[in-house]
Amino acid sequence: MFTRIRLKNFKAWKDSGDIRLAPVTLLLGENSSGKSSILQSLLLMKQTFESTNQDVHLNLGGDDSDLVDFGSFKGLVNRGCSGNCEISLSIGEINGVEHLNASFSITSDEGRAVLDKAACNGSEMRAFGFNGFEIKNDIAGYTIRETGTNEKAAIAHDDLSHLLKISTEAKRTNEINSRSVLAAVIDTDFFLTISAHGIVYLSAYRSRLKRFYYQGQKGFHTVGINGEHAIPLIISSLSNDSGTDLIDFLSYWLNKMGVADKIEARNAFGSYEILIHRDGIAANILDVGIGVAQVLPVLVQTYLMPERTTLIFEEPEIHLHPKAQALLADLFLEVSKERNVQFLVETHSEHLFRRLQTRVAEQKASADDCALYFVEREGAEAKLKDLKLDQFGRVAEWPKNFFGDATGEVRSQAIESMRRMKEQRKK
Repeated sequence: MFTRIRLKNFKAWKDSGDIRLAPVTLLLGENSSGKSSILQSLLLMKQTFESTNQDVHLNLGGDDSDLVDFGSFKGLVNRGCSGNCEISLSIGEINGVEHLNASFSITSDEGRAVLDKAACNGSEMRAFGFNGFEIKNDIAGYTIRETGTNEKAAIAHDDLSHLLKISTEAKRTNEINSRSVLAAVIDTDFFLTISAHGIVYLSAYRSRLKRFYYQGQKGFHTVGINGEHAIPLIISSLSNDSGTDLIDFLSYWLNKMGVADKIEARNAFGSYEILIHRDGIAANILDVGIGVAQVLPVLVQTYLMPERTTLIFEEPEIHLHPKAQALLADLFLEVSKERNVQFLVETHSEHLFRRLQTRVAEQKASADDCALYFVEREGAEAKLKDLKLDQFGRVAEWPKNFFGDATGEVRSQAIESMRRMKEQRKK
């Protein structure tokens, strides 16, 4: 689980300062304020570690399979600033190590973004530069030092034998490139935390649903960026013991949210249709409200998350009524406690926020279980305000116009109502 992040010279952030990340972390604020940049920094590192293109230092995106597309180095750097971008991360206890810290420096090399330096410490410190390097075994661990500008460097085979992330081909030829080194030198537990299924991302957008799905659609491990694999995953789960558990989980939360009584995957001559039951009537998912289609991938992915992983959501509350939005908070709290799954959520939902406050006040969650932030712009820079909850779920200092000017709207409505009633009495 990530416990801290800091961004320097990254997009809207000149320096975010240390941002505490809790089991349930909400990022709120106006549109284009810089909320997404915090989450995008994690996605940038994830897609870089997972890239199959070994010649890419830093995967800025552009392919359909990428999570985020930055375009170029200019898309990363804070406007009006020069120099490198920096992303610093901390992870909680792993294998007895209380904290694991890593920082990544990103610079421009002839117009393209490259990882220039990285450092990771747990029981030992490992650091390296990328524009040509050598590995040195010293008291601090293995250090890779910059030696030149060549893309590849010959490394003694014995020095690589402990680096499990180096490919077999690279070991055989004694040649590695910078991304192989990144995957190898960064602590294995850290690498697994930020890549593979360690981070899963679901955007605010949803792919178009189908009326029928075919049984052969298997091999998916996540619902996909836009939830496109959610229903195929439901159908494929029916062939194993977890199928009933998943259907029961979905039905429970859909019913609790008030959007359906239950969900059913019905076999229809080699294909499946997803039926939504409500008030004794079963309808194809295409024939019911869009709220079900919006929240279903959220529920499926939440169910699938292994222990000690991180799930990033963008606006999971879209198309849901207030009761269902509030229940998302209960879902996140429950799963984070049961499986140690972390939820990093960009949201505009006052109802989700208020439910977290209520659960802290009820002592069903602690203030440490939640991290709530309001992001706003001051000129071209993003600024972060920590909405720290006390033991009673109260926020000490509310930002101006946090959820709009609700009090001002009530006041204006009351004043206008009084004015009109006075006018009507005069007639």
